[in-house]
Amino acid sequence: MAEDRSFLAGEAKIFRNCSAKLGSLVYREGAEYRAEVNLLLDQLNSVEYAVKFADDVDAARLLCKCCVLVPVRHELLTTKVCHLVVNLVSRQQVSLDQASYEILLEYLVSALKVCQHWTFPDILRALGAVVYENGGKAGRFYEALLGRHGLLMQLVDDSVQDDDVRRAALQCVENICMRTSGMPYLPDHYVENCFGLFLKVLQMPKGSKTDDITYCRLLVSALRGIQNILAVCKTAHTENIGNLLAALKSHMFHGLPGHMTVIPACLYPTPLSQFDPPSPAPPVTNTPEEWTARTQSGRSTPKSSQNKRGKKKKAQKKDKPTGDGSTDVETTAREVSELNLGSGSTTQVQHGVAAAFNYADYHQESHSLQHPWNRINSSESEYSDTEGGQISKQRSFQSKVRQCALGCLHTVIKATDKRVIFGYWSSFLPDSLGSSSASQSHTLFTAILKDPNPKTRTSALAVLAVFLEGSKQYLAAADDSEQHRAAFTPFSVILGGMIKEIHRCLLLALVAENSPLTITQIIKCIAILIPNVPYQKLKPGLLSRIAKQVKPFLTHRDPNVRVACLTCLGAIVSVQAPLMEVCHILLPARPSSTRNIDSQATDISDEGRDFGYQSAAVGTSSSESSVNECLVPTHLSESSTPNMASGGTTPTFSEQTLLKHTTEISWLVKWCVRNVSPALAEASAKSLSSSSGLTRPFHEPLPVRLECLQVLAQITRGYFTLIKTSLPLLTDVMQTGLEDREPAVQLHSAKLLEELGSTLLHQSQQTVAASQATVEPSQLSDMWIRLLNGPLPPALQNQTHHALRATACDCLSNIGATTFDLLPLDKQILCITLLLGLTNDEDRHVKAASVRALGVYVLYQSMREDVSFVADAANAILTSMENSSLIVRMKAAWSLGNLSDALVMNRVAGDTTFAEDFSDTLLLKLFTTATEACLDNDKVKSNAVRALGNLLRYVQQRTLDKPSAAEVVEKAIQALVKTVTTGAMKVRWNACYAVGNMFKNSLLPIGQAEYTNQIYTALCSVVKDCKNFKVRINAALALSVPPTRQFYGTTSLYVAVWECLIVALHSTETLADFAEFKHRDSLIDQICGTLAHVATLVKASDLFTLGDILYDKVDEVTTYMTKYRHSSDSHVMTEAACHITSLITHGLKKEEVSTVQMLRTIFTEKKEGVTEEEPQEKSAFRQTYD
Repeated sequence: MAEDRSFLAGEAKIFRNCSAKLGSLVYREGAEYRAEVNLLLDQLNSVEYAVKFADDVDAARLLCKCCVLVPVRHELLTTKVCHLVVNLVSRQQVSLDQASYEILLEYLVSALKVCQHWTFPDILRALGAVVYENGGKAGRFYEALLGRHGLLMQLVDDSVQDDDVRRAALQCVENICMRTSGMPYLPDHYVENCFGLFLKVLQMPKGSKTDDITYCRLLVSALRGIQNILAVCKTAHTENIGNLLAALKSHMFHGLPGHMTVIPACLYPTPLSQFDPPSPAPPVTNTPEEWTARTQSGRSTPKSSQNKRGKKKKAQKKDKPTGDGSTDVETTAREVSELNLGSGSTTQVQHGVAAAFNYADYHQESHSLQHPWNRINSSESEYSDTEGGQISKQRSFQSKVRQCALGCLHTVIKATDKRVIFGYWSSFLPDSLGSSSASQSHTLFTAILKDPNPKTRTSALAVLAVFLEGSKQYLAAADDSEQHRAAFTPFSVILGGMIKEIHRCLLLALVAENSPLTITQIIKCIAILIPNVPYQKLKPGLLSRIAKQVKPFLTHRDPNVRVACLTCLGAIVSVQAPLMEVCHILLPARPSSTRNIDSQATDISDEGRDFGYQSAAVGTSSSESSVNECLVPTHLSESSTPNMASGGTTPTFSEQTLLKHTTEISWLVKWCVRNVSPALAEASAKSLSSSSGLTRPFHEPLPVRLECLQVLAQITRGYFTLIKTSLPLLTDVMQTGLEDREPAVQLHSAKLLEELGSTLLHQSQQTVAASQATVEPSQLSDMWIRLLNGPLPPALQNQTHHALRATACDCLSNIGATTFDLLPLDKQILCITLLLGLTNDEDRHVKAASVRALGVYVLYQSMREDVSFVADAANAILTSMENSSLIVRMKAAWSLGNLSDALVMNRVAGDTTFAEDFSDTLLLKLFTTATEACLDNDKVKSNAVRALGNLLRYVQQRTLDKPSAAEVVEKAIQALVKTVTTGAMKVRWNACYAVGNMFKNSLLPIGQAEYTNQIYTALCSVVKDCKNFKVRINAALALSVPPTRQFYGTTSLYVAVWECLIVALHSTETLADFAEFKHRDSLIDQICGTLAHVATLVKASDLFTLGDILYDKVDEVTTYMTKYRHSSDSHVMTEAACHITSLITHGLKKEEVSTVQMLRTIFTEKKEGVTEEEPQEKSAFRQTYD
C-alpha cells in the first residue's frame, strides 16, 4: 500500500512538472520546438491516470494551453493532444468550465476540418470525451456538428468506408444527445436529425466489409442514442414509430442461432403481418417436450438423437386431447424433471431453454455492459486472440446489442401512449400456440425462453412488464368462450388467446429458469399481469396454475424471490369480486394425498375443474418439502369443489357460499403469520408444522416480513369472510408487529390494522342479509381494547416515526360508532385525548390524519350530542384550517363539513339542549372560517361550501338576532352564490346542494332580503347553461327546496324560475359532451319534479305574467311531464293539479283563467274516457248519424 501511494505521488509530480513546462512554452516555428512539445506530451500521456490527482482548474488551463501550442496542421501532435484530452476528461473526470469547453470544442472541430483521415479516430474519441454529458454546453457548434451537412452527420454517412470512424462519430452524436443537468436540450430540428441518423443506422444491414463486432458497436451506439433522445423528448419517435419498432424487433434477436437479421421496413398496428422474412431452415418447434430434449443434448446433439426424442414425446402424447392447443405447464414441469436435467429444487434445475446454448463466457457481461462511453473502445484484453476468444467476444457484443434493443424498446413503450402501443401487441406477444404467422414466429417470449444470457432474458421480461402495465382497459374485452366456427376470429377471442398464451409462456419460463434474478422478474411480471386480466370472463384455471407454480418458490433461498412470490399471491387475492378459484387457492390444507406428484399434476385439467396443488416442489430438500406439505393444499374432494362447467367463465362466490368455508384458517394466512412473527409460530406450532416437525422459530429478512403484512392486508380487503376465523390470530400479528423493533414492521402492522378496521366497518354497514357475515361487536370491542391497552397508544406517541403516528390516527378513525360505544369510558377518553393532542403535531401528515379522525368521531351519535367534544373538535378544526399545508386544510375542511352535518342532525332530532349550550361565538367563527375557505384551493373549497350550507340550515333565531350575525350570514350567502357559478364542477355541485340546504331554514329572510335575487339568478343560470349535467341536476334540486311561495320573492323572480326551468328542459335535447348522456334522464326528471313543486306554490297574482311564458310551450312541457308522471312518483303532480284547480274559485280574469287551463293541461292526467267522449261536442254529427 505504501508503495502504491509512493508511485501515485511520483506520477502526480511528473504531471505537475510537465504541465509547468508546457505552461511556460511560447509557440514558435521549428523542429526543435515541435520535438520539445512532442516529448512533453508523451510524458503526460504516459502518466498513470487511474486515481484522480489533477485539479480541475489546472487541468483545464493545461488543455487550453495545448490548443494554443499545437496548431491543428501538426497532425501527429494534434493526435497526442487528443490523447491527453481523453486521459484528463475521461479518466481523471476533469470538469470543464464553459470557456475551456468551447476552446476545446473549437479546436477539435477545426481539427476535423483540416486534418487527414487517419487522425479522425483520435479526434473523435477526444470529442466524445468532451461532449459526454455536456451536450447542452455545445450550443455554438450544433450546426457544425449536427446540421444537415454537419461534420458528424457526414462521417456517419454510408459513403464513408472506415468503420472505426463511423463508429466514433456515431458515439459522439450519442454523447451529445445525453441530457445535461441544468442545461437546455438540443433544439427540435437537431433532435430530428439525430433521431433520423440513429434510425438509419438501425435499418442499415451489415456491410460485406464490416466485421461483426464493429457492426454491434454501431448498433449499440444507435440504440443508446435513441434512448437518450426519448429520455427527454417523449414524442420524437411519434412519426416513425412503426419503423423504429420494426428495427428494434429485429435487433432484440441479434445473434441468436436460427435468426436472420432481416429488418422489415415498418410494423403496422394490426394483428395481421405485412412482412414475411426468408426462412433458411425449417422453423424450430416451440413445444416444451422437443425444446427440453434439445436442451438435454446441448448444441452438439446429433439430429437423429433429437428426432428420436421428439418421436418419443409424440408417442407419449398421442392419445392426450389437445383441447384448444395450449400445453399444460404443470405437465411440462413434470416431464422436464423426468429428463434428469439436474437436481435440487425447482430453482436449481439445470434445464430448459436457458441452458440450450452452452456459452461459457457470458460471465464477463458484468464488466462489458457498463454504460460509460470509454468502455466500448477499450482494448478488450480480457479476450484472448484465439479463435475461441474472438467467438466469445463476438457473442458478448451480440448479447449487448440484444440488451440495448430491449432497453430501447422499454423506453419507447414508456414514452408512447398506451392506446397507440396496444396496436402493436400482436407483433411482440403471441396470441396462440404454434402460430405460423411471421409476426408470431419471433416474439418477446423467444428472448425470454431462448436467449442464453440471463441479463437479456431479464431485459425482455422488463419489456413485457411495461407492456402489461396499465393494460386493464384494453384486455377487458377478452373472451375465452368455445372455438368460434365463423369465417373470422373476433378480436375478443384473439385477446383471450393472447392472455392464455402469455400465462402459458410465463409459467414455462418459470419452470425452465435457474437464475434467481430472472426468476424474480418472471414472478413480478406475473404479478403485474394478474390485476390487468378479466379472470371473471375467462375459463377458470389460470390463477390456479399460477398459484401452483409460484408456491414452491416461497422456500427459495433468495429472499428477493420469496418477496416476489408473496407479491404475486397478493395480486391473486386482490382480483376483483370473490372468485371461486381464488377461494379454493386460499382454502385450508387438506390431508396429504397418497397419490404421487405425477398423478396429481396429470389430473389437473386445462379448464381448471380441479383446484388441487402439489404437496411439495419437485426436487426440494426434505425440510422445504415438509413445510410445503404442511402449507400447500392438496386435491379437494368432489363435495367441496363447486361445479364449474367446462367452457364457462370463472364463477364468483356469494356471501352465503363464502360462509361455508370459514371453519379453518387459510394456509396463506398461516404462512404469512409464520414469517412476520416467529414467536407466534411457536404458539401455533401444531397447526403450522404438525406434519413437518418444524418447531423452531424462523427469522425472515425484513422485506419478506413486510410483504407478508401486505398480503394479509390484501386478503383482508378482498376475502375477509374466508379468514373471519383468523381475527384473533391477526390481532396477535398486529400487536406483535406494533411492538417490533423495526419501524417498517410497525408501520405495515398499523396499515394492516387500518385495512382490517376499514373492512370491519364496511361489513357492519351492510344490509341485514349480509350482516350474518360480520364479526360479533363484542369480539371487535375486545380487539380494540386489547390494542388500546397495548401498542397502539405508544405508536400514536412515537415522536421519531411520523408515518406511524399518521397511520395510527387512521386506525382510530375506523373503530366505528357501534364498537366505539362498547369501549369503556376510559378508552373512549383516551382515543379523543390522543387525537386532540395530535392536531397540534409538527408533522403535517399527522395533523391531517388526526383532524380527519375527529371529523369521523363527530358523526358518532354519542359524540355529536356531547357539546364539550363538539366544541373541542370545532376549535381543533378551526386551528387546522389556518395551517399552511394544503393537505391539512383539505382534511380540516372535510371534518368541518362533517361537524356541520352533526349540528344539522342534532337540530333535526330536536335536541334543544345542545342548541342552547353550543356557543354562538363559536358558531360565528365556523361561519367566518368556512366563508374564507371558499377562496382557497378547490379541494378545500368543495367541503367549505358544504359546511356553509349546513351552518346556514342550522343557525338559530337567537344567533340571527345578534348584531354581528347578519353581516356574517350575508357574506356566507354571497360566497355560496359565487361558488355556484364559478370554480371546479365538484365545487359548484356542492354549492348548489348547500343552497338547497340553506332553503330549509325558514328563519332566514329569503324572499325579502336583497340577496334573494342573486341566489335565484345564479341557480337559474346554472340550470340553463352549465355543461355538466350533475351540476344542473343539483341546481334544479335546490330550486325545488323552498317550502313556501314567499321564498321565491317577487312575481317576476318567481316567473323567471319557471322560464329557466322550461328553457332547461328544452336544452336537454342538445348534448355538448356525449359523456353527459348518462345523466340526461336524471336531469329531465329533476327539472320536471321542480316544475311540479313550483306549480304547487303558484298564486293567483302570478298567473297573468306566467301565461306569457307558457303560451307557446304547453305542448312541449306537457310531453315531458306525461313521461315524468309514468316514470316516477306522481304525488307531487297530483298535488300540483289540485292546487291549480283550486285557483279557479278566486274570481280570475280571462287571461288568468287561460293560464290556469294551460297549467291543468300540463299537470292533470288525461283519462282515456275523456279522450273518447271528446267527439260529443260535435252534436250535429252525432244527431245526423243517429
